[in-house]
Amino acid sequence: MTDPALSTEALLGAAVALRALSRSGAGAPAVLAQLARIVPYDEALLSVWDPVTRQHRHIAGHMNDSLLSFLATEGHNDPLFEDVAAGRPARWLSELTERDRRRSTTVREVLEPNGIVEGLTQGLHTADGQYLGVFHLALYSPRPIPRACNDVLTLTLDAITATLAPHRTEPDHAARRRADSLSRREREVLTEVSRGLTNTQIAAALSISTRTVTTHIEHVLAKLGAPNRAAAVRIASHVLP
Repeated sequence: MTDPALSTEALLGAAVALRALSRSGAGAPAVLAQLARIVPYDEALLSVWDPVTRQHRHIAGHMNDSLLSFLATEGHNDPLFEDVAAGRPARWLSELTERDRRRSTTVREVLEPNGIVEGLTQGLHTADGQYLGVFHLALYSPRPIPRACNDVLTLTLDAITATLAPHRTEPDHAARRRADSLSRREREVLTEVSRGLTNTQIAAALSISTRTVTTHIEHVLAKLGAPNRAAAVRIASHVLP
């Protein structure tokens, strides 16, 4: 657990040690343990995304069994997970709006019932922006997270990501072939998705019903083996205008 009195210098030293562990090939468990010297947590989990099974495989750390199962098989279906997969800045549980809390199945059905009062879900991406995996931090008692902890954490994300590399499913060439098989209309819909349009806006732009848009997106996700819209756009980027 991080001592709240630790100086920024001490936090930076912990980050340097974490990066050294990553470079040495010490492995994900050691890196995740070192992370506790930067950001306080009670439990943590590091997972890699498997595009074939469309699930997360847990590599290091531990959480209770109900959390483990949910995060592996259902967590990526959470409405808020698209932000994680898209690489948007991570937010602590305490930073979510009430609307986000109501929208999030993870918060409502898993985190709060299990007594988690603070936490963070941080997406990990390769240098070219591909979603690789995620780590979750959970706290069971409320306590402030110093801003310096978050700032230093950002400096270590590439090193944490590197620990997932040995566990990564080989580039899904089959997924690229599936992207090539998308129909013209499916590509049109996905192109509008890539522009940030909602289903209603896409329907208006393409002169089709919202229900039809929803169906096309469901088909696209199934064909590509993508966990969400953002991932689908990345997988199929080579076939989009």
